[in-house]
Amino acid sequence: MWLSTIIADDLGHDDELSQILREADDVAAAHMIAAIGLTPPERHRGTVHALVVAYGGLVKSATRQWLDAGS
Repeated sequence: MWLSTIIADDLGHDDELSQILREADDVAAAHMIAAIGLTPPERHRGTVHALVVAYGGLVKSATRQWLDAGS
């Protein structure tokens, strides 16, 4: 299922699907921040959230590369 989700991430032509995937990234980032116990000050919460979402994108891209190219 996770593989189909990261592959579907490439299908950006569907606006509804793109919105669902963006929301899923936001939820996943919020859960990750909570799981590792980060409690940034209010003024930095948006930045920390954006960093975790970006890191998730890096992980999805690296996984896709590893699965597609075996590298």
